[in-house]
Amino acid sequence: NDGEKMFFEDRYRISACETVYFPNKNELVEYIKEEYGVEVSIIDSVDKMEKQVRTKMEQDKRKGCCFINKFEIDTYG
Repeated sequence: NDGEKMFFEDRYRISACETVYFPNKNELVEYIKEEYGVEVSIIDSVDKMEKQVRTKMEQDKRKGCCFINKFEIDTYG
């Protein structure tokens, strides 16, 4: 368990054409906007962002799929 972020800073991951890790949701949102041209917001759920990226990839005829994960921390572990 790394609730203090001593060993593992990243809390979000997107796997599409490549896998990229992010320490916070803001950086994930900015990456999606820049890389995929999808207007997502910090208040959007990870599931909603994932669906929007998949839709955009299909529209652009990009191969592959998209998975976005949030790493949950068990502070009581």
